[in-house]
Amino acid sequence: MVDRSSKLKLLRIIAFIRIITLIIALTILAIGGSNIYIVIAIVILNACLNTVYMPLTESIAPTFIQKDEDIVSANSWVSLASQVSSIVSSGFSVIMVMMKDPKYSLIFVMISVIISFVSLSRIKADDKPQIHSDTSSFQLRLKIKEGISLIYKNHLVSIMIPIALVTNFCYWTIWLLMPKFSVDIYGKYSFTYNFMDIGVTIGGILGTVVLTKLGKRIGKLHFYPVYLAGQALSLLLLGLLSLVPFVNIINVILVGVIWLF
Repeated sequence: MVDRSSKLKLLRIIAFIRIITLIIALTILAIGGSNIYIVIAIVILNACLNTVYMPLTESIAPTFIQKDEDIVSANSWVSLASQVSSIVSSGFSVIMVMMKDPKYSLIFVMISVIISFVSLSRIKADDKPQIHSDTSSFQLRLKIKEGISLIYKNHLVSIMIPIALVTNFCYWTIWLLMPKFSVDIYGKYSFTYNFMDIGVTIGGILGTVVLTKLGKRIGKLHFYPVYLAGQALSLLLLGLLSLVPFVNIINVILVGVIWLF
């Protein structure tokens, strides 16, 4: 869908759907609807929209970049913008949780989405890619088979795929367990989860800035195992820290620093 459409128009459509959803949710809340079901419905819908939204944001930079040598820099800045928005939202989420009223949260989110929609409307849309002919199911299977064959023949890619699968599985399993981790182990410090979220976001920002400035030096292939080992060490330290019998503010700070690293 992303490759066959105008990326700007698709972003506008997603923003518009979110605005309509939030208006409906606020209306239901205003007439006394159940808070928890509204939250669940919004989360599910946003997760569905994100399956299109994430590939869009990751592929938007090349759409507006004319020179190939500028693509890496442009992608880095897009990534940096995403990280900055994440840390801002983490800060606001702390305030929203303290308010304990979903209406205010929904109103703030709706305002931010409206600003996004208006901003996107001011940018000239990219042209829809020209699709010369519909691909038959036979051609599609042939292309998939050809793609798998290319992966298998490329020694570097065939090594990287299992490593990427295992690394991402470990990282996301631990990340998705962090809310439970922060409540079960650090329950007396209510800000722990937000602190961890801010830590990983700052780490992402610093990583993006460093990669943009020193990409030619530290982006070499032989550094990759070092970065993987560093990530594995961080996850191991998180596990060891959770086994410490006593919990204090130092533990919380260390958890945030580990996520930043």
